[in-house]
Amino acid sequence: MTCQNIDMPESASHTGAANALKRETSLLPQERQIWQIRLIKHLTHCTWFNAVNSLGENHLVITEDFLIKRLQNQRKKNTACKLATPDDFSDAIGANTKKVLVFCLKNELAIVRAIQKDHPKIEVTSGTYGYAMFGRDRLPKLHEFTSASAHPIAAPVIMLATRHADAEFIAKSMEKNGLPYFHEYLGRHYATWVRAHRSFQMARFCDTMDRRYSADGKTHYLLQTDVLHSMFLNTSFSLDRFVRYLERSHAKVILVSRRDKLTPAVNGQLLNRSEERSVWTKKPSKNIAVKYRADDMSGCVERQQLLASEENILATVAASKATTMEICLEDFIEDQPAGLASLAAFTETTLKQPMAMLDYDQGYELAPDLVLAPAEYKRQLVDKLGLHLRPLV
Repeated sequence: MTCQNIDMPESASHTGAANALKRETSLLPQERQIWQIRLIKHLTHCTWFNAVNSLGENHLVITEDFLIKRLQNQRKKNTACKLATPDDFSDAIGANTKKVLVFCLKNELAIVRAIQKDHPKIEVTSGTYGYAMFGRDRLPKLHEFTSASAHPIAAPVIMLATRHADAEFIAKSMEKNGLPYFHEYLGRHYATWVRAHRSFQMARFCDTMDRRYSADGKTHYLLQTDVLHSMFLNTSFSLDRFVRYLERSHAKVILVSRRDKLTPAVNGQLLNRSEERSVWTKKPSKNIAVKYRADDMSGCVERQQLLASEENILATVAASKATTMEICLEDFIEDQPAGLASLAAFTETTLKQPMAMLDYDQGYELAPDLVLAPAEYKRQLVDKLGLHLRPLV
């Protein structure tokens, strides 16, 4: 959403800003409130507010009033960055200001150039969200990308899982036993987000991840097939390019799936109405209240069909030259010590002793609807297909 060191022709800048401003000012108050709410939800999913509030006192963030109010309401400390609107940013720049983030709908480029002219030593990063609401109004020219040279290219270790296969349970069990934790950097919402941001470059993201977050030459992250499949459909990324990346980077890939195809489809349908990806990533005290509805039937069927096609991604990776390991959730739950030992050997790490076993069923105690819903979906399937009727002889 943000980009650094933007260089844009004057004509494109003025035309884009004028078009965005014209549409923004033509919105009725109710419509303006609606897109503000949508933007806040979008930024919340992307953890933008937490990221900004984590910046120190030598940072200045220039953004809109309604975003500043949200940032101030979420602050837990008084040492966070300074905040200013596009109308009063000049007075907010002080002697301690080292970096500035400009994130606003209008006059973004003018503000950046004004700061660069008056304060050449300050590092300025900018971005606009106008295209996220109205469609892209400008085509920024980015400086040529140069890879960081501080670290060698990491050898990533990726947990590639089918959607809602509860790979998070395996990741949590690994972390609890001293093995690397596989964080899902591209979470569920990115599958939808990328439809409106088709310029997203997955290959560059993976390269940056490998370089920036490597530890001892390796990165560890979780990637699920619904997000990856959406990248294939909506960006220039493809399955062939993904496989080439895995082979070129000498990646190790843990392929996670489950024999039960019904439960992931139902869980995905219900969890789509919540902020959670899995019961294993929520707060321990937080209850997930999602009810199965009669109209969920068609959605669950569609998710089962998509799941079947996305399993082909795992099969393609398994047949590639990348180093892979296949693990089934049901097998892992049945024998966690053996599963953890295999994962430790594959990731070349050492298990804690004695090992700590997680109770899979206990994770669903605060999500009773997710336990009952698959049975109800199965009952509806049996009823609609007439499988409960005795055959006529």
